[in-house]
Amino acid sequence: MLNRSAGKIITEWISDGKDALLVTGARQIGKTYLIRECLKNSGFPYVELNFIENPELIELFAGAKDAKELMMRLSLVTKETLQVGKTIFFLDEIQEFKDIVTRIKFLVEDGSFRYIMSGSLLGVELNDLRSAPVGYLSVIDMFPLDFKEFACAVGVNEHIISTLKEHFEDRTRVDEFVHSRMLDVFYLYLIVGGMPEAVVMYNDSNDLAKVGGIHDKIIRLYKQDFSKYEKTYKLKLQEIYDSMPGQLDQKNKRFQLNVLGQGMNYDRVANDFLWLKDAGVAIPVYNIREPKLPLIISENRNLFKLFFSDIGLLTSCYSNQTKLAILNKDASINNGALFENAVAQELLVKGHKEYYFNSKKQGELDFVIELNGKVTPRAEASDLELRREGKSYTADTVEAIHEAFPEDELWLLMGTDMFLTIQNWYQPERIFQYAGVAAFSRSQEDTQEIFAQQSQYLEETYHARTTVVPLPEVREIASRDLRRMLASEWTGGNVDPAQYLWEPVYGYILKEGLFGTQADLKHLSDKHLRAISFSMVQAKRLPHIKG
Repeated sequence: MLNRSAGKIITEWISDGKDALLVTGARQIGKTYLIRECLKNSGFPYVELNFIENPELIELFAGAKDAKELMMRLSLVTKETLQVGKTIFFLDEIQEFKDIVTRIKFLVEDGSFRYIMSGSLLGVELNDLRSAPVGYLSVIDMFPLDFKEFACAVGVNEHIISTLKEHFEDRTRVDEFVHSRMLDVFYLYLIVGGMPEAVVMYNDSNDLAKVGGIHDKIIRLYKQDFSKYEKTYKLKLQEIYDSMPGQLDQKNKRFQLNVLGQGMNYDRVANDFLWLKDAGVAIPVYNIREPKLPLIISENRNLFKLFFSDIGLLTSCYSNQTKLAILNKDASINNGALFENAVAQELLVKGHKEYYFNSKKQGELDFVIELNGKVTPRAEASDLELRREGKSYTADTVEAIHEAFPEDELWLLMGTDMFLTIQNWYQPERIFQYAGVAAFSRSQEDTQEIFAQQSQYLEETYHARTTVVPLPEVREIASRDLRRMLASEWTGGNVDPAQYLWEPVYGYILKEGLFGTQADLKHLSDKHLRAISFSMVQAKRLPHIKG
């Protein structure tokens, strides 16, 4: 049994849930199997009823006047003895019974039994499911396996997952071997994906061709659903779905509506995209005009990216040569679509409403979310200056950033040399008009003498806002001289470079053989062994280790 995060929630509900429980999600993501296994393992008696396999159940439920009459009817069609207060009814494929929401309230109120429900295309068939009265229905959204679930499924120890989380939270370096191994797992995830049947097939056979066969089967099932609804509602579902891999392979990955017909506009096909989203087979990520709270206010639904609900299904739309190149980490292929699709899945699983931002003047953010009342990401590398034609000046950049974030306070960070010559830059008055300048000083002399004079000059000449950030632990040495010291330590040099470096940094340089260092890792001196050991420990644990 695959270890699914939803399984814990279902198990907790089985133990003490009072309301009805609904498990939603796309076809083939393992809803029925997971619910059934959780019920079997719980020890509670349960009855499983499937509205597709037993269509007469629809009339049975619909014809009952109240809960008492319904229980009487159910007792006639179930082989199991119903135990009041213990038996749990598992109602599967409930999309076939569209009136289920109106029945949930009186069933829960009766209190004789409990109910867990699931089905396919619930977002399409039963749009009012989430409108059930509060206290009568809880909803769990299930998805294909996320990366953590996949990693555990293919044998990554839970302790490794916890350690990686610690490194992420502490912003510390992951051990190189672990990092390499997890990259291998991630690239495998790009191919296998998170559909449970595909993951089980990979674990059982290690045969990616068979995994691809599973993906093809699932896509065929999806297209069968598409055909049914296309005829009824005149939608372009299959046309959209088939075009998604090619759309994601484009430079900006934005869905181009003209592939559906010349002059096509969003309003004419809006329901098609909503159907794919509600069916759980696609993830739309909408454009925002500016990355400011609340993001939904600046949402532009005419511009969007459309990702697959499962990365494995997307990869299977490409050639076998592409899959091989992915496994080999071939840098010549464009993995951008795959990486972004994986990120879109992870954000969706974590419950985030996803957006993207793209501006010719301000740059691009592939994903923007609201997190803890703030816009995330808070920091992002921008190619604004790289994309600017002709010469690129700091004054232009600062002004562009100000236009993008007019209510924010901007500060330009720089070192000593730049700070002392900034008045010679192109149009310095424009820089100071839009941003303050924070300069890092390397010594007390910087702060007390030269910096003070320069700050006064800039304030009087340009009305500049300046501040000095002293770095008292920085030692006066040029980087080129430090590199020479590190290399000469192995060729008879008489200056110890360790005196200029934080011990874990020095150890990392030795361990990786950087800057001409030649440490024999099998025969280390006490000093080198200590430094290398510290480089492999999280920074927050160093004081405890040193005592």
